[in-house]
This record gives sequence, structure tokens and C-alpha cells, in this order.
Amino acid sequence: MQIEDYMELYKKGGYIREMRKHVGHAPILTCACGVIVENDKGEILLQRRQDNGCWGIIGGAMEMGESFEETVRRETMEESGLSLGKLEVFQLISGKDHIIEYPNGDICFGPGIIFITREFWGEIVSDPEEVMEHRFFARTELPESLNGFDRDIILEWAERKKKAEDRSLIKGLHHISLKCGTEEDFQKAKSFYIDLLGFREVRSWPEGTMIDFGNGMLETFSNGAGIKTKGALRHIAFATDDVDGVIEKVKNAGYEVFIEPKDIVIASDPAFPARMAFCHGPLGEEIEFFQEK
Repeated sequence: MQIEDYMELYKKGGYIREMRKHVGHAPILTCACGVIVENDKGEILLQRRQDNGCWGIIGGAMEMGESFEETVRRETMEESGLSLGKLEVFQLISGKDHIIEYPNGDICFGPGIIFITREFWGEIVSDPEEVMEHRFFARTELPESLNGFDRDIILEWAERKKKAEDRSLIKGLHHISLKCGTEEDFQKAKSFYIDLLGFREVRSWPEGTMIDFGNGMLETFSNGAGIKTKGALRHIAFATDDVDGVIEKVKNAGYEVFIEPKDIVIASDPAFPARMAFCHGPLGEEIEFFQEK
């Protein structure tokens, strides 16, 4: 037989079924591909298996000539009726723990790859030969009867979700707030950040304004105490691709530049080269313009 003949044979009957005709229940090496499907509520899709009644992820063995992604997309369509979007690698699996004996006596060693996706579409239709039902579960409500060789994967997913949820209490910097001592200072600040530097005002109210500077916002009030002081906040740093260009604009507008543009190397590991400069803003605040190199 030629390679094409074998490919056609395996396509019709499946590679593992054909091998079993020759080796019976003896151990064979296969390549396993599975996928964690997560919905917009952060829940995992599990299937209740026909062979042992336990819950596991969608997956199966690679057929001859398939890629990893082709395998997991085919298995997902066959077992659940769903189509998958973007796939990301979740985990590589191997080792003695993945020598599996099935209820019918077949033994496989199934190293492979597990994907995760949050993009899927279609209506769930369970394959009656392999699956009793599909259901989404929150990480805190996982079923007790997890399938043996899927258990570690599912629990690893739950642990990563917990860590991500703990970190997500703080989403990042929202805004920095400035107090202007007078209405004149307030108007100068608006002119500096909006007209000169080109940032966008996203909302305003009688005593203040919120200015978007790309990955955070600057909140400016007009009802300060009238005294300019330098507190614990050392300076505001803006990212730019042209330190020299923005400093030229600042100088032309009459603002003090107290550190001229210069190249620096931050003594980190590895070393981090950059170009920077400092000026004083309309309220006396120190502003850094920072360019990664």
C-alpha cells in the first residue's frame, strides 16, 4: 500500500481502530489534543463521558496528517457541534500519568497539547456515542466526578482563574489628579495638556475636566487651595516617540525645561536604553517625556 492508501484507510476507520485490529488491547502511542472552552462568564465547558460517566474536557486523538489545531477543531465539532475561533496553548501534557487504560481494556500513552479558547459559535449537539451531555461550570462549582486524566488540567484551569481574579481587583492606573489654585491656573492647565500636548478632553464639569492621555487620564480641578507644593508624587511621565520634538514645542510655548533631552541607560538586567527630558507644567508639576529605544 502507498501512503495515500493508508491515509484513506485511516480516514474511513480511524487510525486507532485500525491499529487495534493488529495489536488488540496492547499499549499504543497516540497524540492527544484537547481544548478548554470558556464562555463570557468565565465558565468552563465540560462533557459527561459515555464510557465512565465522568466529566472532562473536549478532545481526542490526532489522525494521520492532521495538525494540532485541526485535530482539536475536528474533535470539538464531532463531540459538541461547536466551531472554534482563536486557539491559545494552555498546557503540554506528557509523562507516566498519561498512560491510560480505558474501560474496554485498551491501553494508550497519550502525550499531547491542550488549547484554550474564548471564541466559539454554534449550538451544542452532543455526540451520543461518546457524550451524555455538555454543561458550563464556574471554577467554584466544578463537579466531583472529574475524568481521571482530565482532572489535573481542569484543576489547573481553576487555579489560574482564581489567581487572575485576585489580580483583577486592581485594573491599572485610571487617572492622576491635579489641583489648580486659581481659575487662571485651571485654564492654563487645560491649554497646556489639550492645546499644546494634544490630549483629548473626555468630560468636563463646572470645577474640573478629565483629559485622556492614552493609557490613563488626568483629572484637573479649579478649586485648589492656591498654594503650589510638591508632595509625594514626583512627576508625571508621558511616553513619546520624539522627545526632542515635544520639548521644542514646550519651549516655544514658554515653559521651563529643566532637564534637556538626553540618552540614558537604566542599569537593569538587561540594560534598558531610553531618551528623556523634563519640564515644568503650568501648575509647577514636573513632567517627564520618555522614549524607549
